Amino acid sequence: MSTRREQSNEVVILRHSRVRALVIVAVCFVAIAGLWSIRDEEGRVTVWVAITLFGGFGTFAGILRLLPGASYLRLDPAGFTYCAAFFPVRVPWCDVAEFGVVEKDAAHAYATVGFNFVPGYTKNSAGRELAKSVNGWESALPGTYGKRAEDLAHVMNEWLGRSRASV
Repeated sequence: MSTRREQSNEVVILRHSRVRALVIVAVCFVAIAGLWSIRDEEGRVTVWVAITLFGGFGTFAGILRLLPGASYLRLDPAGFTYCAAFFPVRVPWCDVAEFGVVEKDAAHAYATVGFNFVPGYTKNSAGRELAKSVNGWESALPGTYGKRAEDLAHVMNEWLGRSRASV
């Protein structure tokens, strides 16, 4: 986990772990090598599809995480910005009701931070309703930025509380 505080203590930027990104790339390369070694005439198409999907996209995603500015979570007094694949999304604190943990599966193999918007928030209502029916939250962060989901949800709720106290 990499945390950088800018000159003002009012801004925090969290980034994904570079070690985890390198592990993703390494695992994908090993998988590609393994798949390459088992190719034969009968299963050639299946192996190429697996190499392309798992190896190609996985390697690309891992390398993308390593690029500066590609992925981060920026917290400031006015709101937060999360960025994935160089696409930033800005959310003002005043639009958020609460943060919590999105549990992805029974084994808790992948959890992230979800959030609900305040009553009366009207943007993308159909998408928010669909997301809430699937995972219980109207939206979610695209990662945990080197923290456990529970810890990041706690940090986000602290920032939300501070924003409400300053109004």
